[in-house]
Amino acid sequence: MDEPEGLTFTEAFVLEETDGGAPLWEIAAAWTGDEDRERHVGAVPVLAETLTALARYGLVVVHAFPAWPVVEDEAVEISGDQLARAVAEVRNWLWPEAQAGPIIATITDAGGVWL
Repeated sequence: MDEPEGLTFTEAFVLEETDGGAPLWEIAAAWTGDEDRERHVGAVPVLAETLTALARYGLVVVHAFPAWPVVEDEAVEISGDQLARAVAEVRNWLWPEAQAGPIIATITDAGGVWL
């Protein structure tokens, strides 16, 4: 794992949002400052790239859950190529119409050092 020499503004923002765990739709809402679907969709590429990088550095861990509300024992960690594909999917960053399971990013101990 490569250690970053510093964090970009976007990386620092996403890292701070994941402190305590955050569904992707909450990160998108915080980034855009509102619940506007169009703005969330537009933000997905930069947020997906950022989250993937933070996970690669070991600063966040990302889990998928089968349903909402989440049951911690049902978490499935996603990483690598699977993570890149999951976070590239726009629907994973939008508030689900049904009670679909969320993808939740959580800061790691290593990530906490950067806050």
